[in-house]
Amino acid sequence: MTTYAVEVGRRAWERVPRARAWLENVRPSKLLIPAIGIQWITTLALALTVRHNGWLFYQGGDQLWYYVSGGMLAHGDLPTTLVGHGWPAILAPFAALGGPSLVPALPAIVLLDVLVLGPIALLCMYGIGRQIGGRTFGYLVAALWLTVPFIGIKYTDHLYHQRYTELTLPQSFGLTAMADFPSMVAVIVCIYFALRVIDRPDTIEALAAGLAAGTAIAIKPSNAIFLAGVVLGLAYRRRIVVAGLVLAGLAPALLTLALWKYRGLGYLPPFHSEGARALAAGVHTQVVGFNPLHRYINLDRPHPLPQ
Repeated sequence: MTTYAVEVGRRAWERVPRARAWLENVRPSKLLIPAIGIQWITTLALALTVRHNGWLFYQGGDQLWYYVSGGMLAHGDLPTTLVGHGWPAILAPFAALGGPSLVPALPAIVLLDVLVLGPIALLCMYGIGRQIGGRTFGYLVAALWLTVPFIGIKYTDHLYHQRYTELTLPQSFGLTAMADFPSMVAVIVCIYFALRVIDRPDTIEALAAGLAAGTAIAIKPSNAIFLAGVVLGLAYRRRIVVAGLVLAGLAPALLTLALWKYRGLGYLPPFHSEGARALAAGVHTQVVGFNPLHRYINLDRPHPLPQ
């Protein structure tokens, strides 16, 4: 039995170069189109397995704010802009047709996530892997993208198992009306185009990277932190012109977000602090206290531990 196993292993190892050569030469569509089908089937299997009520899966609660904001936009009203404008703007047509309740509009929103945004994320993950290590590595990345969430079901700690399967996975596969899934897809699209223009400058792709980054920030402004990696990559390869094009693609979303926040709140949240108001009023304040990004960056030094 041991000799037989060794022989099988040897033959399999000998076939690896041929398999790799086939993967490098096969048309990507022959593998990626079936991969999209597998993604849809596995998402359907997950949807039928975890607990749900019709099209309603567990959601964190913010989906109501996004949907109501979209409904107000559909009727020409400006809501209190506590969230970014991207997802409410996308949900506005669904809210206009579905009415004030989220439940009737859920099927259309979930199908948008699963049938449209899901394949876009899968194809971009393949593209990212291909850009990093070639076609074979791209196929590996796509395969891991499809399988790792389900592998997690097997190995998740029992105390976290229910939370992982019924809370985390539905969000990760776009089975809700939350903004997390579409914002993740927008980030992935931006990274794909950013890697391409870092390697080979192209005007259209640089603008696409900026537009995708702007979409990600418009949906969830906290996504802006991922741009640090894009900036470092462009700076390392000295892509000054490309950086300008990315910024040009990003600018409309940033300006719209600033106007959205200012009209809805009366101020811009990153620059709204007690220190700024005190400084404007002529009151003495310490430099540490005047931190316009106090909601996002803490400049206070940690206190020494007691002796």
